[in-house]
Amino acid sequence: MASRKKRPHKGHLRLVGGRPPGGTAIGAARIEALLPDYVTWVLKQGGTREAAVAAWHLVADVARMHADAAPFQAPDELDPGLVRQILLAGEDPDLVDDMATSLDAYLHFFDETGRWTRGRDTWEAFHDLVTPDDDEIDVPELTAEEALSAWKDVPLIGSLLGLLRWIGPARDVTQSGLLRLKDIEPAAAAAGLFVRGVRNAKRPFPDAPGESISGTAEEPLIVPTMADSGRFLRYGSALEIAELIEIGSTRVWPTPRAEALLAGHAALDEEADVYLGLASAYLASTASAVSPGSAAPDAMMLAFFHGAALGDLPVGVLDGPLDEFTETNVVAALALERRRPFLLDMLQDGLLVRSGGVLVLPPVAREAVVAVEWGLEQIEAQLEAGRDPFEG
Repeated sequence: MASRKKRPHKGHLRLVGGRPPGGTAIGAARIEALLPDYVTWVLKQGGTREAAVAAWHLVADVARMHADAAPFQAPDELDPGLVRQILLAGEDPDLVDDMATSLDAYLHFFDETGRWTRGRDTWEAFHDLVTPDDDEIDVPELTAEEALSAWKDVPLIGSLLGLLRWIGPARDVTQSGLLRLKDIEPAAAAAGLFVRGVRNAKRPFPDAPGESISGTAEEPLIVPTMADSGRFLRYGSALEIAELIEIGSTRVWPTPRAEALLAGHAALDEEADVYLGLASAYLASTASAVSPGSAAPDAMMLAFFHGAALGDLPVGVLDGPLDEFTETNVVAALALERRRPFLLDMLQDGLLVRSGGVLVLPPVAREAVVAVEWGLEQIEAQLEAGRDPFEG
């Protein structure tokens, strides 16, 4: 069912070939005549009369455009290929989505009321054509025990807990809220990273495109400040976003929530929620770190997260040759090159896993992507309403 309260303006859609909607046909007229029966059916499904009328008007619009290009006789004789072309010709994505949703309801109405006469195979083919590809993330239903067990297999969680334990009752920070130079190495080690703070050291850059700069035991990453180890900084950001630490003008300390977690006093479901929050915060921090000068998280990284959650992110984005991109699109090659270190960090943190020719998120982490996307939708809605999403 279309959820809009009023009928959208149909002028945003143009018929394939440029002809405007119009004309009449027996089939289109018969579809319009079914409106009372459709409303009755929708009401039985728990819908509203207003939504039913709005949706049926959209179906009638498509039927009239279809009649302009190819007249038809019976209401179930719409050609699915032509209907798909009509949808693809739409200039307003929101209107096209509403039309597709309304056509989906139309098909179910015909099927459930015995009006569909063209066979099940044809119905399925029509349904596949008008229904958008399913890009909804499948979040597994896990018990608290199952979720905890799965989260403890994700290295990121162990790293963040290690850093939280190192903070202990409190640690000193600089005026910028970063760890002091002498504390970088032990704090990083507690998080499983190899980073050393050295005054006036050169800021690190990857030796090769896409190379992670997290450092190794043999060659730790040398940085002049904590901020120059991006992965380490994102660990700290994740703890703060997840409300496990508070940072003052001179000190960082654990919140009561963190203290309860480390003391083993948190209930199983609460502990699982903390780990979900940490993963979500880390993903959000990563998407923001790609373009630090921008107020919005990086759209390409968000798309990578979503693709990995669906299980169809090609492994080539991580280690495929950039030469092929460079020959056709230098901008695409540079964009991918910039994001690869972040993907490599996610691979080491266990939020990406190689599976055949694709990169996937562990099933337990899919909900973290859903949480990030939901949070961004809420911020966008607040901004559109003229409110400050970060106030209070």
